[in-house]
Amino acid sequence: MACRRCHNITRPLNTFVDKGLAFMNAKYIQRVCGSLHHRLELTINSEGGYID
Repeated sequence: MACRRCHNITRPLNTFVDKGLAFMNAKYIQRVCGSLHHRLELTINSEGGYID
């Protein structure tokens, strides 16, 4: 999966999830671009996967 803005591979913000700070009821979960220059949001589908 790649960032829409720069096409770099994205990775989850694991620290937020590991600490239980993710908003589980939210439509979006923050992910950060591999370049760390910006963040983006990807929709979580009903299976809990990400829609690019």
